[in-house]
Amino acid sequence: MMVGMGRNKLYHILFLVSIWLIAGIPVSINAQSEKVVVTKKEFDRKKWEELTEGLDYSVDKVKPAKPQKTRQLEPATIEFLQPVFKLVGIIIFIVFVIVLLYYLLDGGRLFSQRDKKIKSKISPVALQELEDNLPDANVNSLIQQAIKSGEYSLAVRLNYLATIKELSINKYIKWKKNKTNRHYQRELRDTVYFGDFKELTGIFERVWYGDKLLTREEFQPVYRKFQNFIGSVR
Repeated sequence: MMVGMGRNKLYHILFLVSIWLIAGIPVSINAQSEKVVVTKKEFDRKKWEELTEGLDYSVDKVKPAKPQKTRQLEPATIEFLQPVFKLVGIIIFIVFVIVLLYYLLDGGRLFSQRDKKIKSKISPVALQELEDNLPDANVNSLIQQAIKSGEYSLAVRLNYLATIKELSINKYIKWKKNKTNRHYQRELRDTVYFGDFKELTGIFERVWYGDKLLTREEFQPVYRKFQNFIGSVR
């Protein structure tokens, strides 16, 4: 009986001590001549912070995702390429202009689709033979027929063909059916005939392609120019 009472008293003391320890209250207990002293210690937060500085308490540390690298041109590369692109653009533009000028200025084909359809009293067969084989054609006969019938624009064209024939016979140019007036001018560039032939080319193109109708009086000085040139080449 006394033993049971001693145990109950001991449990009671331990329970009270636990409460006092939790509450942080200093306790002094006398139990059967024994003295128990509990002293409260202040929590040193500054020292705790020094000891725990730099420690990582997180369980799963998430690594930051690496930024995806994107291929970008360096500023120095861009600065280098800018004049290159500009130069390429200028070259393309120049080529375009040259091609355009070639097609615009390299016209005046004697036997091309640009030639207007000839409505003449002269035999179409004779005109076709002239176009197909100029060096062997009798151009002078056709010129006289055109003058006689009053077809002065056609007579100018035939005179121009007569100049090309004479230049070809005397080896100043090489005649080809698909050549243009500009081709023949380039072949004559280093000869004494270049200037006069260029002038006659201009007269022929204005009259023939400009649909200029000449009177007999207007045709006479033009005819003399062509005949004088042909005579100088012979």
